[in-house]
Amino acid sequence: MNLYGYDWPKGGTKQVVYVDEQGHVIELFVGFGGPRQSADLTELTGAPLPASAVLAGYTWSVGGTKQVAYVDEQGHVIELFVASGIPWQWADLTALTGAPLADRHSLTGYDWSAGGTKQVAYVDEQGHVIELFVAAEMPWQWADITALTGAHRSNGAALTGYDWSAGGTKQVAYVDEQGHVIELFVAAGTPWQWADLTALTGAPLADQRPLVGYAWSAGGTKQVAYVDEQGHVIELFVAAGTPWQWADITTLTGAPLADQGSLTGYDWLNGGTEQVVYVDEQGHVIELSVAAGTPWQWADLTALTGGPLLHQGSLTGYGWVWGATKQVAYVDEQGHVIELHAGLSGKWRCTDLKVITRRETTKKT
Repeated sequence: MNLYGYDWPKGGTKQVVYVDEQGHVIELFVGFGGPRQSADLTELTGAPLPASAVLAGYTWSVGGTKQVAYVDEQGHVIELFVASGIPWQWADLTALTGAPLADRHSLTGYDWSAGGTKQVAYVDEQGHVIELFVAAEMPWQWADITALTGAHRSNGAALTGYDWSAGGTKQVAYVDEQGHVIELFVAAGTPWQWADLTALTGAPLADQRPLVGYAWSAGGTKQVAYVDEQGHVIELFVAAGTPWQWADITTLTGAPLADQGSLTGYDWLNGGTEQVVYVDEQGHVIELSVAAGTPWQWADLTALTGGPLLHQGSLTGYGWVWGATKQVAYVDEQGHVIELHAGLSGKWRCTDLKVITRRETTKKT
């Protein structure tokens, strides 16, 4: 099971989406002080079933919407979307744009604050990175970013995309066939460019997957994290006007080795920290975190909370502004969605979302 969790500031909710055993897209969501609920987005919209468990969820500040993107059995990119007070809807972005078919193994979606757009990026069957994008009151468009930049082809297994407000850019990062981390990036009014971050920094080669990229507001940086062939968590990072650098966070902290199957990273606005979370070889959820001007630290969230071991490879983490919390979600051996969460007090807690959620059968957000 693949999970994706994210904050929706416009609606005041946090949500985790996943594909269930029937191939339906399920959303677990909660507002501040409200009950936890769930919704079958496939049933609510009548959208096609996903071809795999790969999906992405994100918000769009200009449009005021939240959306979930995935690939159906025809290789089409499907978007489910909703705004406050209206029902969920769906659109076939491939049919709308005439873009190439997706390879079904990698997908990312995100908001670009400087450009006012939302976009979904994926890898096509030729190993090219394709972007679908739209601005308010405009039709969806597509671009072959690999062809535009002449960048190396993707290995098809690892892809991440995100907004960097401090630099005014949007970027997509992936791993090429040589294990190098490649970044495609663009600022408003300029052409797409690419960089081989592995060659620029001399960092270790990436294992085939996973890969995560995100901006850190308090630090003013953007970063890409991955697991190398030794099971070490590696971070590539840069601030505006400075060269790319890299750090072996495993070595810096003495944290356990990663199992090379699960990784997530995110900015926590309320706490001012950035964190990378992964699963070690014992099935424990490990957090690496840092605040500006302090050294990296690590914590075993499984040991701190008494939470169940992670059973399947998917892991997601994100900050929730309204609740002033950070949280990590995963699936345990019973198939339950488990959330580990902490507020500004720093005390971690564990909640079994599969047990306490209620399935919604009406069209509500």
